[in-house]
Amino acid sequence: MAKDPAFLFYPGDWLGGTMTFTREQKGAYFDLLMAQFNNGHMTLHEIRNVLGEKDFENMWHQVLERKFVKDNLGKYYNEKLDYESNRRKEYTKSRARNKNGGI
Repeated sequence: MAKDPAFLFYPGDWLGGTMTFTREQKGAYFDLLMAQFNNGHMTLHEIRNVLGEKDFENMWHQVLERKFVKDNLGKYYNEKLDYESNRRKEYTKSRARNKNGGI
């Protein structure tokens, strides 16, 4: 089965969670969410690559890091995105099982 090209996005959660962010910080945060969605949990090196050196130095420790946690391998991920992606994956599987008669 191909990778699901979508995840649920909740505007109210986004607005509430980024209310104190500048527009640049919101854009950087969104870039990190998209990188996680497409590539999974990220190393600090990967985060630095996504943000670029200047934005990493100006935003990661000051604002963005608090939106991510570390997994047992030391990679960073956003819990809400992980949860929503996994929930969507399970829903898609259930629809496929129903389509195939519950198999």
